[in-house]
Amino acid sequence: MRTVVDQAPVRPVTLPPPLTDALLRLMSSLGVVYGALDLRRRPGGQYVFFEVNPAGQWLFVEHRTGLPISAAVAALLARLDDREPELTAAPPPLAGSAA
Repeated sequence: MRTVVDQAPVRPVTLPPPLTDALLRLMSSLGVVYGALDLRRRPGGQYVFFEVNPAGQWLFVEHRTGLPISAAVAALLARLDDREPELTAAPPPLAGSAA
């Protein structure tokens, strides 16, 4: 079941440091620089991780919470643009394509 974005409860929270560290390690291991994380906090305080979406939406969260997410993403892109590009191996050819 997919939640309707306009009806989903959204509020800013500070995640526990161990959870933040675990999520950052996950993002790093996946090679994801930006990702929209879907989490839910149970009534007992435990967090449940659903997914990380590397092209996730954030503008509705910014509008509903007042958090400066667009400015943070723009600052990240500007910092990344100032770095030397990382050399990586060429990706494997797509299945069914001529090599």
